[in-house]
Amino acid sequence: MRSLSDGDLLFEESNDDDDKRSVNDQRFDYWYPNWETWKFRRTLSYWIAILYMEGSLLFTLGGAFSMTSLPEKSHADMQALVITPYFIGSICFTVGSYAGVLEVVNVPNKNDDIVDLWFKGPK
Repeated sequence: MRSLSDGDLLFEESNDDDDKRSVNDQRFDYWYPNWETWKFRRTLSYWIAILYMEGSLLFTLGGAFSMTSLPEKSHADMQALVITPYFIGSICFTVGSYAGVLEVVNVPNKNDDIVDLWFKGPK
């Protein structure tokens, strides 16, 4: 880098940036070797977030209704307003946590001796 007379800076390009860029490209190719792998992992991350959010909203809804006097009127109201949101919320959390484990298990490792016994996404 050298300075001009009016205070502006002039940057000279070096080959170090090209070397750093090629190392970063190799890292990206390691984690996402093709479009299908990238799409699978991003889609799985999206659904994990959606399932956890849906589960937490349903738990909040069931908890809010359990503190009101509405479920005390009948067992059908109790089941519709409290039990069902808790049950469906727990299913959302269970599926989201399984998807999280699935995502972590499919992270590539550098040790080829390790055999993954889980579902493998597209590579």
